[in-house]
Amino acid sequence: MDALRFWGDWMTSRNPPSERAVDRYAEATDAVEVGRLDDLEDLYAGCLTELEATDPHRAAPANHNLAVVLQQRDDLDGALFHCVRALFLYHRVGDLPGTWAGLRNLAIVFQARGENRRAMDARRKAAHVRSRMVESGRFGDSEDGRDGRGEPLLLLAVSAGRRLRAVGD
Repeated sequence: MDALRFWGDWMTSRNPPSERAVDRYAEATDAVEVGRLDDLEDLYAGCLTELEATDPHRAAPANHNLAVVLQQRDDLDGALFHCVRALFLYHRVGDLPGTWAGLRNLAIVFQARGENRRAMDARRKAAHVRSRMVESGRFGDSEDGRDGRGEPLLLLAVSAGRRLRAVGD
């Protein structure tokens, strides 16, 4: 797996994203940090395609956070798409904390869609990934919404009224 990560990092360094895409991504990351979620969809729209082609380490959290924004806007199909896309990218780069956060959010999106069996399956998988991280001592910041590279991730939660929201709202 380390060879795959090395290959991905090497390919990214040989074909880096444009400065404009990196700037849009940085602006979106700042918006996540301060809770300015209304701007995220537009910010990610300006860089997501390019990041997916050149930098999966940035594309994964962008898809993850975009899924949360779409879920909050009741676009459950869009949320599901970007949640799955983030999981694919996190798996591709071998990021367990990102995978855990993605599975956790995926379970909540499935629940909101009324797909309880799939929600339970995603919860089981998230618990398995979490136990792997705890065993290896790598859980740390993940619980507070960070992936393996320290990028901020929005985490969905179910409130007492069963309305979905982002943690920290």
